[in-house]
Amino acid sequence: MLFQKDQPVSLEIQNGTGMKVYPSRITYKDEKTLCVTAPRVKNHIVEVAPNTTIRVGLAAKDAYYSFTSQVIKLKNGGKNVLVLEKPGVIYRSQRRQLDRVSVSLPVRYAAYGEADAADFLDGEASNLSLGGACILVREEVLPGEMLQVDFMPGVEAEIVSTVAQVLHSRPIDVGGESRYALGCRFTSVDEAVRKLIES
Repeated sequence: MLFQKDQPVSLEIQNGTGMKVYPSRITYKDEKTLCVTAPRVKNHIVEVAPNTTIRVGLAAKDAYYSFTSQVIKLKNGGKNVLVLEKPGVIYRSQRRQLDRVSVSLPVRYAAYGEADAADFLDGEASNLSLGGACILVREEVLPGEMLQVDFMPGVEAEIVSTVAQVLHSRPIDVGGESRYALGCRFTSVDEAVRKLIES
């Protein structure tokens, strides 16, 4: 049930060069393997060698799932696809593990890895924690998508940038206007977010 074609996932390549998380999608599955689109940065494929360890994250309605796998091979030919070993163990974590503080904070956001200045859209954070935030936006964003999110606390304060994965998205009404409430999980804890919460 977790592995559906075109389902968004995140890929964390664990090759000793520091944590980098890339958006991807499931393209195929069978009894032993799981195929996902190869990670890209600005339309260039990220080279991933066979036997590289990858941590895969997957947002479902009830929780966030993750597992570690090995790259079997990179498939070319029309679609560049990573073939992964199907996991023996999948970890499940509840969405909200840290208390959130109510805020009203302007944000701008864009798809992670493809964010130029013109690509950013405006939104508003309605709550915030070290682990994630709820962001109100006008455009629908699908669960599993990776976003670069910039929190803008004020003219004199510095912009706080982080990478977040959308765990759920639901339509809401805000003062007679349609919005989407995005429940987002940060990919790492940023000390700047801690300072933002405390301010």
